Amino acid sequence: MTTPTYPDLRDKVFLVSGAAGGVGRAQALALAQQGAVVAMLDLSSLDSAANEVARLGGRYSRAATDVRDAQAVSRIVADVVEQWGRLDGVLATAGVCRGYGPFWQVDEHDMRFTVETNVYGTWNLLSAAADHWVGTRTTGAVVVTGSVAAARGLPSVGHYVMSKHAQLGLVRTAARELGPYGIRVNAVAPTNVDTPMFQRAAVWQIVAGRGGSVSRDEAAAAALDSHHLPIPWVEPDDVAAASTWLLSAAARYVTGAVLAVDAGALDH
Repeated sequence: MTTPTYPDLRDKVFLVSGAAGGVGRAQALALAQQGAVVAMLDLSSLDSAANEVARLGGRYSRAATDVRDAQAVSRIVADVVEQWGRLDGVLATAGVCRGYGPFWQVDEHDMRFTVETNVYGTWNLLSAAADHWVGTRTTGAVVVTGSVAAARGLPSVGHYVMSKHAQLGLVRTAARELGPYGIRVNAVAPTNVDTPMFQRAAVWQIVAGRGGSVSRDEAAAAALDSHHLPIPWVEPDDVAAASTWLLSAAARYVTGAVLAVDAGALDH
């Protein structure tokens, strides 16, 4: 896809959580293509993402950190500012869905891990960034990667749905509280995304609405019924493109918004 150029993003510094793969990786690469500095954060190996950023001629730093650890996230924000001299934006993208089934049957450990990563992780990153910006009287922009699951109930992933609803509550509150400081906070809400988190047997069964063996092609056919546009899922680059726009000056008066990258799913 052809990506617009946003000259105002060049030389700015963005911290991306969940940058090792999927949407987070695509966001990191999209920002590198804009000439921005990308600070990548993930528990998984960042070697591949870092190599891709380097191949694009991008500047980057990386850190292996669990976003559930508030003190560790605060240290990362401080390290980014110390290394690069500034922080212009954060993308809270680290997210998981561990365990499937009716909500009352989901393993408690899986529920807690999902909620703590998606909700506490987002809270920790936004809190650390806000503390820096407000404390130094500088401004920035935030993009939280949410989901269409924040606007509806979905079977077998109640804990994930709950976490995504919570994320958007934080986005709207943060936009209101940080607006007077010139800080913008928005979210992207994608439908199914072609990432390892979606492309797995358990999710294909949920999409197809049946148990047993379900192929990728069968899941794709079933997913078509969820969208206005004739596609089963969007690509990580589609979400990254929307995120990049939200960070740019082209969206300078956009805050508290939830930008659906959903092929019409929410209206279907």
